Amino acid sequence: MGLVRPAEAEEAPAGVHGQIGGAHPRAPPGGRVGGFGLWDEVAAAHAWWQSQGVPGLGRFGPTVTVEGERRVRLNSPDHVVG
Repeated sequence: MGLVRPAEAEEAPAGVHGQIGGAHPRAPPGGRVGGFGLWDEVAAAHAWWQSQGVPGLGRFGPTVTVEGERRVRLNSPDHVVG
């Protein structure tokens, strides 16, 4: 998982390069940005992604509920993830 384009990797404020969990050298102190635990959110999203079998973008798709709500699905319309 990368958070920056390779050309910008040296200037990035935060990036994931083979490690998740624990502080990254470029992560803000305490992983918080403006009172929001951004780094914690990144680590949680990465853990979820791994728990789902590291799905590629092609396994995600749009779906719309009967009420008209737009959602994101993984693999099938009945597996709504967002």
